[in-house]
Amino acid sequence: HSPLYGVTYGGGSFDKGLAYVLSGHGKKWKLGFVHSFCSETNCKDGAFPNFLIADGAGTLWGTANNNGTKDNNLVFKISTTGTETVLYRFRPVNGCVDGVFPQGLTVDPSGNLIGAAFSGGEHHGGVLFGITAAGSYSVLHSFCASADCADGMAPFAPPIRDASGNVYGTTRWGGGHD
Repeated sequence: HSPLYGVTYGGGSFDKGLAYVLSGHGKKWKLGFVHSFCSETNCKDGAFPNFLIADGAGTLWGTANNNGTKDNNLVFKISTTGTETVLYRFRPVNGCVDGVFPQGLTVDPSGNLIGAAFSGGEHHGGVLFGITAAGSYSVLHSFCASADCADGMAPFAPPIRDASGNVYGTTRWGGGHD
């Protein structure tokens, strides 16, 4: 049933994306707006969101690929009241060892996040990253570390967790045969 949450890449009050909610069931659904991105000076709250998930408490977690000014990326959360908090800003520097173009997140019951970034990292093949509930960021794996990128390159979808806590994901290239 409801609610269902999502993001748009454009639109919203500033045409930089928005988070929305659909609530209801059957033929009666109501559209609500949760947050318009780029509402802060220089889009410090992010722009062009690309993925959104909700936890059991209704907190929304997501990624955005551009903050509007420095072309860096961020991870955010939106409270049940619509207040957005930026959890991590990827560094806009050459090499971007912490990743570039985050592709979405999964959240565990303790509030820890695991996400994938399409490029960047130590070997420039993307990264799997973690953010603890306390806000500490770390690279869990830098893709394309193996010969012929046998460990994969360019993760392009959010990782998922199973009931045992195992994390699964996909990469666009690599695996020894691309």
